[in-house]
Amino acid sequence: MAAPGSASSLPLQLYSAYGLEFFFGMAAAYWLRRGKAGRPWPWLIAGVVLFAASAVGEDAGLAGINSVRMRLMYGLPSAMIVLGMAALSQQATRSIPALLLRLGAASYSIYLFQFVFIGSVWQAWRLSGLAGKLPDYASFLLLAVAGIAGGVAVSRLVEYPLMALVRRMREPRPGQKVRPMPRSLSR
Repeated sequence: MAAPGSASSLPLQLYSAYGLEFFFGMAAAYWLRRGKAGRPWPWLIAGVVLFAASAVGEDAGLAGINSVRMRLMYGLPSAMIVLGMAALSQQATRSIPALLLRLGAASYSIYLFQFVFIGSVWQAWRLSGLAGKLPDYASFLLLAVAGIAGGVAVSRLVEYPLMALVRRMREPRPGQKVRPMPRSLSR
């Protein structure tokens, strides 16, 4: 039996290699919401440089694909890029292109369903006999588009209609007394 507070007594997701990336994202969101991000460009530039250095390090064999080192090598720079981009968007005076707004609105569905679409298209691609006959970048582009397009489709056809339905169901009926949402949930 593990001692209370030891890593082995915690759920695996809290201290796994992939959990680190989640915590990096939480830290970036925390700093952004608290206004502690500072100037966005240093975060963004440092994140891009470190991400590129991580790719070079990966090619040099400095870390195994599922290792904690790999999560640090890519996770921390990715969080820095997200922090820089988000802080930059808060300062933006230019309008954001509609395509980017749509992708941002669908990002959660893309995140959740990308592998369903990537896996399905990969199986079809492989069974068609085309896999291996075209350059690797063609397979990559096809799978990337499949994951993104599938996530956008789920967002438009499932996520947003369900959210609208839930909102309609929560709207008060005429004469119904409305209880205010607890302050901790209204942020």
